[in-house]
Amino acid sequence: MIAQKDNSISGPSLASLTFGDLDELVKLHEIYLNYGDGVRPYFDVVLSDPDTVGYKYCIDGQLVGAVLYRKGIFLSGGHLDIVEKLAGMTEGKLVYTVEAALLKEEYRGHEISKLLYEACYEELIRRGVQRVINELWIYPDGHIPGTGMLKTSSNVTHVGRYEHFYKDFHLRGFLCPICGKYCICGAEIYITDIP
Repeated sequence: MIAQKDNSISGPSLASLTFGDLDELVKLHEIYLNYGDGVRPYFDVVLSDPDTVGYKYCIDGQLVGAVLYRKGIFLSGGHLDIVEKLAGMTEGKLVYTVEAALLKEEYRGHEISKLLYEACYEELIRRGVQRVINELWIYPDGHIPGTGMLKTSSNVTHVGRYEHFYKDFHLRGFLCPICGKYCICGAEIYITDIP
């Protein structure tokens, strides 16, 4: 179960992501991933789930980064056909999906992402997780910002590249920070083994 937030920590700290971090997580998500009416209710559910694994990195009590995994196979906007394909490819193994990997821009290129992934992987291993689903956002210009997460795994399987992956995401209350309501961004899906 996710513990309650501890505001007494100062300086740099790595700790479990808590339900008490909901406001800060939503703010960070709305800057770097999606904004809209669906973001808060969605993460309210995710953070309330005792199977959720997440870690945060704070500096002077402020959330600067977070990585969050959810038990099962979940893709943005549904895509039940791809979920079914992934279920077949994961061969009944315990699977988690990366829900969010967020880091304030000014802290990129430091060790923070590595520390967050290592903490999450330690917990996932403890829970017996064998495979992780990674959904990487492809900007309209072709840039894929999340490729660093693939470097933390020893075995990576490319499932596919999907154009206009988020085109119906606005129906769930998620809007693209690049495209707005009618998103033309794509995604690449990967299965990675826990190292």
